[in-house]
Amino acid sequence: MMNKVMKRRAINSLYALEFNLQKKSIIWWFIVIGALLIIEIALYPLMNMMIGAIPDDVYNDMTDAGLNFSFDSVTDYFILQGVEVLALGGALFLCCFVASCLTRDFRNKQSEFLYSNSLSRTDIIMTKYANVVTMTAIYNVVMLIVELIAMCIVDYKGIVVSPLLAMTLYCLILHLLLVTLIFAIYLFKNKSGLGIAIAVPLLLYFLSIIALSVSQNEVAKFLQYLTPFTPLYDMSIDKPFNVNFIPYIIYVVIAGVLIALGINRFRKKDF
Repeated sequence: MMNKVMKRRAINSLYALEFNLQKKSIIWWFIVIGALLIIEIALYPLMNMMIGAIPDDVYNDMTDAGLNFSFDSVTDYFILQGVEVLALGGALFLCCFVASCLTRDFRNKQSEFLYSNSLSRTDIIMTKYANVVTMTAIYNVVMLIVELIAMCIVDYKGIVVSPLLAMTLYCLILHLLLVTLIFAIYLFKNKSGLGIAIAVPLLLYFLSIIALSVSQNEVAKFLQYLTPFTPLYDMSIDKPFNVNFIPYIIYVVIAGVLIALGINRFRKKDF
């Protein structure tokens, strides 16, 4: 058995290795999502100009139909338009990051060595999970900085900090729940490709769109509780922290149970 110092060094080396092995893909994902955010924010003046050109009677009809295109500030615009890039783009990147962490060793036939050394399987799995959580936090902080820089250039007077912080918080919780869910799934199916990592966030995202479109229907209202994207569509610039947290609670329970079962099964698995 290795002593505590050697164990800590081995864990730190594994932790750093996970970032190193995915360094190129991390950089590309950050560049792509960051660029999309900048482009989306840069379109704010053009969108305002287009909305201003809509005749009043047409605009009133659109408002009566529940289509709100009024953007009082760049923050208001981003809260309504930024979910797809910030939340969904991040979810796809982070879930693929999770899948790569857990499948790469089996794909490269390194599992026999990695899971047979002095570190326990629990130590290895929890180190990989800590790596995923760290990347999730880094992504959300970096994207918040990108948003603020782009907004300062486009309309610095229109920046309202509290809704942006709320949106970052909800994205962080959403991403933590999704990466935990995907992590648990890949503990059961560690030889799978990226299909599940891409399909799950996409499915939950489209479910949130459906839930939003039928939000006035009492019978179908339960759909909003089936996806963790709901709070992002529930927030407003006036009351950014007044959202429905029930979907988060539901997914905390689901992800927690699945990851506990997954770790238990993974510890007993033969490689």
